[in-house]
Amino acid sequence: MKTYSLMSIGKAQYTRLGRVQLVMHRYAPLSTCYAEIQDPDGSLFEKITADEPVAFAMGYRVGLSLKWEGTIRTTEKHEDRLHIYCVGPEKIFEQKVQQVWLNEQPERIIEQLVGYTGFGIGQIQRTGLTLPRFVVKNRAIWEAEKQLQQTMETHGVDTSKVAFWIGANGLIQWGTHDEAGDVEIVSGENMIAYRRNEIEALLTPNLRASQKVHIIAPGMDKVSRAVRVLHTVGKKTRTFVQLEE
Repeated sequence: MKTYSLMSIGKAQYTRLGRVQLVMHRYAPLSTCYAEIQDPDGSLFEKITADEPVAFAMGYRVGLSLKWEGTIRTTEKHEDRLHIYCVGPEKIFEQKVQQVWLNEQPERIIEQLVGYTGFGIGQIQRTGLTLPRFVVKNRAIWEAEKQLQQTMETHGVDTSKVAFWIGANGLIQWGTHDEAGDVEIVSGENMIAYRRNEIEALLTPNLRASQKVHIIAPGMDKVSRAVRVLHTVGKKTRTFVQLEE
């Protein structure tokens, strides 16, 4: 099946994209997208600026597709092409906060941090822990969440699988749970290669980080979690997935 990629900036749409790469990572504060556009005369380089909202769509002309929205972070001109680097809606996690909590549960701290973002609250894990004191001094929201995890570790809580992300439903999630839904990657169908918890597959645009991946291959039938997902459309159109048990 034929694939496509499309970028929208304001009312303008760009279909002749040289390459698009979208990266989502369960434990990283930002999803990112990179695109190349033909710009032989440099007019787009003069026109497109940082902080503009951008939307990408990619997938199959008939079948599954993915839509992603974000903000342009920077642009670079390389010969006849314009390289555009974008960050996802998690950019809101860069907002600085300053607050002191006394005798508070980590989940309540997270809910209050979410309150700074304007996003709704999704599934927030309950910890059964109360922190006598937790102080955030002018740090980004994502840094405050990492600081909270470190504090929980000092109280004996394993946070190695705890993640903080904006779910497909537009709500902020926090905990060891998965994104809703699972995706099959099957040998002889959409799987190209599997090695050491890494998968190369045909473009699988319905897969997001934190989703369950059902892997089916000769002698193998197991479910893992997608930790890092890279969708790329261009000369090599693929989905690359890093997994954890």
